[in-house]
Amino acid sequence: MLGFSALFLGDYRVLAKVNTQPFTDAVAQAKSTTTKGAGFASEFDAAKAEWKAKFDEGDKLVAGTTDRAKWPDFLKIVNDHLPDPVRDYKLDPNKPSDESRLDRLRVHIDAIKPAWREDLDTEWFNAPAPTGLTKVGKDMMHQLDRAKPPTGPGWVIQVIGHHYNPYPDAKELKIPENSLLRTDHGPVLFIIKKILPKLNAADLRLYGIHHPTVAWALPDPEWTNEKASMTNGLASTTIPILDRAKPAVTATAGGEGGMMPGMGGMPGMMPGMEGGMSSGRGMMGGEGMMPGMMPGMMPGMMPGMGSGYGGMAGQEAKKLVKHTRTDFLLQFVWQEPKPEDKPKTPEERVTKLQEINKSLLEAETNKTMITADREKEIAKESLKQSQEVQKAMIQGAAATPATPATAAPTAPAAAPATPK
Repeated sequence: MLGFSALFLGDYRVLAKVNTQPFTDAVAQAKSTTTKGAGFASEFDAAKAEWKAKFDEGDKLVAGTTDRAKWPDFLKIVNDHLPDPVRDYKLDPNKPSDESRLDRLRVHIDAIKPAWREDLDTEWFNAPAPTGLTKVGKDMMHQLDRAKPPTGPGWVIQVIGHHYNPYPDAKELKIPENSLLRTDHGPVLFIIKKILPKLNAADLRLYGIHHPTVAWALPDPEWTNEKASMTNGLASTTIPILDRAKPAVTATAGGEGGMMPGMGGMPGMMPGMEGGMSSGRGMMGGEGMMPGMMPGMMPGMMPGMGSGYGGMAGQEAKKLVKHTRTDFLLQFVWQEPKPEDKPKTPEERVTKLQEINKSLLEAETNKTMITADREKEIAKESLKQSQEVQKAMIQGAAATPATPATAAPTAPAAAPATPK
C-alpha cells in the first residue's frame, strides 16, 4: 500500500508542475494571440476584398493601353473600306475636269461615336428607337443580318457623315449603276449602292464588323455655302445617335467622353473626324448650345431656319449655287473575335472568307429596292426622328431649373486611413 501511495504522489507532483499559474497564463496568452491573429487575417481579407471591388470598378471605367492601341487599327480598317473616288474611279484631284465628279462621289466623315451595349440584341437590334435601331436601319440592313440579330456584348459604332451625290438626270439613268462612268445615284441610293456594300465586305466580318446599316438619312436639295457657314459644315438638324460609349474610356489629349480611345487626333484618324466630335449625351452640337443644336439655330428650328438665311434680296438669292447634301448616320456592330476564333493560317483565312461571301450571296434573295417614293419615306421618317429627339431635349431643358453659379470646388478631403 505504501508503495502504491509513493507511486501516486510521484505522478501527482509531475501533474502539479504543469497546472501551475505560469502554465495557465502561457496557455491563455497563446489562445489570445491566436484569436488576434485570426482577427487580423479576417480584417485583411475584408480590406483586400474591398480594394479588389474598387479596383475592378475602376478597371471597368478605364481602357488599358492594349485596348487603346486597337482603335487606330480599327479606324484605319474602316477608313480603307469607305468609298474613295480617287482610288475607286481613278480620278485625279489635280485635274480640273475631274473636280465635279470628285465632289459628287466623295464621302465626308464628320464624327465616329461608339456606344457600348451589354446585350446587342435587346439593347440595340430589338430595342425601340431612339435607344435602339431605327425602323429605317432595320429595313436598310443586309438580309443576312436582318434575319440574325447580334448577340452578347459589343460596340455599336456610329458614323456621322454627309455626301453631295444628287438625283440622277435622264442621261445618268442610262448608265448602269455598277459602271465607273455612273456618277449620280441619289441621296439614299448612293449610300445603299456605294457605302454599305463596302462595309459588308467579308474581310470586315472576319474582323468582327457586321450588321452595317444606314439608321438615318436626310437630304437637303437646296444646300448652299450660306448654310455651311452657319453650321460649320455640319448637319443643320439633330442627328439621333445613341448614348455615349459605356463603359467610359480614358481621357486622351484632344478627346472627350464618348469618343473612342485614341481618337483625339491620333494617327489613323479619318480626315475631318476631330471637327465633328462633340460633348454631351451624344447629339451633334456646339459649345454653349443644347446637345443636338447646330450653330445658328434656335430651339425648335429645322434645317434652313438659321439666323440670316432667307433674308437675301431676290437677285442675290438667285446667285446662290445649290447642291443636294445628304446627312446620314451609319451604324454597325464591332465584336472583336476571340483569339481561338481567328484564322491561324492564310489557307484558313481564305476558307473563312469564302464561307462568309457564300452566306452573303445566299441571303440576297430579295434585295432592298430603293424607289423615289421610298427615298421620300426615309427622309420623312428621319426628319420625324430628329423632331422627336429635339422636342424631348427642349422639354427637358425647360423642365430643368437654371443652376446657380457656384464657387470653385475646394480641395478634396484627406483620404481615409489605410485599413489595418
